[in-house]
Amino acid sequence: MKPDPDRTDLTIAYAILTENGLNQDVSLIIENGEFVGYRSRSGFETRFEDRDEVEDDGDQGILGWTRLVGGARVGGLARDENSGDHFIYGVPFTNRPANGIVTYTLIGGTSPTMRDNSVAPGVFDGSLAVSFGTSDTFFGLDASVTIAGFTYDVLSEGGLTAPSLRIFPDGRAAEDSIDLPDNSGPACNQGDCRFAFNGFLAGDGGTHFGLAYTIRDDRSNDVRNWVDGVAAFRAGGGNSGGPSGTVRSNQFIAYSATEIGIDLRTSNDVTYSDTSGAPVAYMVTTNDFTRDNERPTIGSATENESGSVGDIIGWTRWADGTTGGRFFANTDGFDLGPSQGWHIIGGTPATNLPASGTVAYELVGATAPTIRDGSRDAGMFNGTLAIAFGAAPTVGLDFEVRIGNVDYTFGTPGGSADPLNGGLAIETTGDFALTFSSNELPVTGTGFICSTGQCHAGVRGFLAGEGASHVGVSYTFGDRDFSQRVDGVAAFGVPGSSGATVSAVSFDWARWHDGGVARQMRIDGGMAGLSHVEVRDRLHHLVAFP
Repeated sequence: MKPDPDRTDLTIAYAILTENGLNQDVSLIIENGEFVGYRSRSGFETRFEDRDEVEDDGDQGILGWTRLVGGARVGGLARDENSGDHFIYGVPFTNRPANGIVTYTLIGGTSPTMRDNSVAPGVFDGSLAVSFGTSDTFFGLDASVTIAGFTYDVLSEGGLTAPSLRIFPDGRAAEDSIDLPDNSGPACNQGDCRFAFNGFLAGDGGTHFGLAYTIRDDRSNDVRNWVDGVAAFRAGGGNSGGPSGTVRSNQFIAYSATEIGIDLRTSNDVTYSDTSGAPVAYMVTTNDFTRDNERPTIGSATENESGSVGDIIGWTRWADGTTGGRFFANTDGFDLGPSQGWHIIGGTPATNLPASGTVAYELVGATAPTIRDGSRDAGMFNGTLAIAFGAAPTVGLDFEVRIGNVDYTFGTPGGSADPLNGGLAIETTGDFALTFSSNELPVTGTGFICSTGQCHAGVRGFLAGEGASHVGVSYTFGDRDFSQRVDGVAAFGVPGSSGATVSAVSFDWARWHDGGVARQMRIDGGMAGLSHVEVRDRLHHLVAFP
């Protein structure tokens, strides 16, 4: 069933012999039971006289589509059964889904046609996915167009697992194009070959998607071989293309990852697993550039050493699969074996900090530290942390890592016992309020990781929860090349405030050695790291540790 033609709020997209485009807030002009044009709310009419409808259909009163053939020639091009003007129209998009990736199945459309009427209509096939975030929406397309014995393979950047084509809040897809091989097939003989499109979401919750397209090159004065068509999609298998969970905005993210190094982000939409509470995706929402370029997901990887404390803080290590989403130039994901990983911790910014005094924090969870190149089994982490609150708060820490049968320690000069003695300054204002960082913490330990005597650690941290009840930290250390550093994350809480939920994995929850703070923990993960070059920090004034 097609949409009610008398509605005045329809969206229509088209690919016709003279142009392609999209208009909103229109009604359809129906004469003798056939579509002959559309009317804007101002009363202006766009008509197509003496045409016949072919391949006209609709779905659920939400989408309709048609191809018009016949009528007068324009630019010497015939509109007969092997050519024509293509239209798709739909009702408004309402009630945007909160989050997740929704996959769409092809349910109809017109046969792609060449404008010069020289070959029989072709075949369109494909799938589409829409990624709904807290504030941004993108779609991806994986399709093929076969005509005149040639097949154009159309794949948007990121495909269906990391949609990258922008959709505006009203449901319109930004007019754009997908690159195709130049000088390929019958439609492209000069310059840039591309799949140009207009599209839109339709229906309650975006149940449908309409797409009008033209395969074209740069010959603006000779369009005879360009190929036009429209395609209709309906949602199916919602969220199957990406991680499900609870999305929370305005979150901190700190990570230390074998492929990209260490860093911290202060403005993120983070998806937390509904089972473990650990981060399974995030998007940096600082601006359009970050939204487009830093939005990784766990993809087909699995959670390891996951844990969380309510909606305050959560941590995990992605491993044993391929990450999804996008991280700057990487749209194919990072391949992670079972002994590799991406350490990540997210949290809700702290509120109502203590005005003064020193607070000692307990270790409530951590990932198993790993070497980036995977040359050693994962190790054990142990640590203490304290904050001296006041007008200029500082954090003191003592961290210990055992990996490759060697113990390494690093921290601030006064450690957690005296955070005022060389502690790390906690930012109190600006974009980085409630965070701290360092790249120059000396490391003791003379094993494989620190072999030159100039070994340093980097940390990134944030305060989370009411009264700064928790602290999240990512760390890395080593004095060799990028691929032979150690990474990990850890979560700390005020004594008695943790309430931690930890994944059911075989951890040895025991004291590493006598003494130290209460509830120290040991994690044996048997995991190791990856290797790659670091994506330098392009967003913040924090310097990414090499």
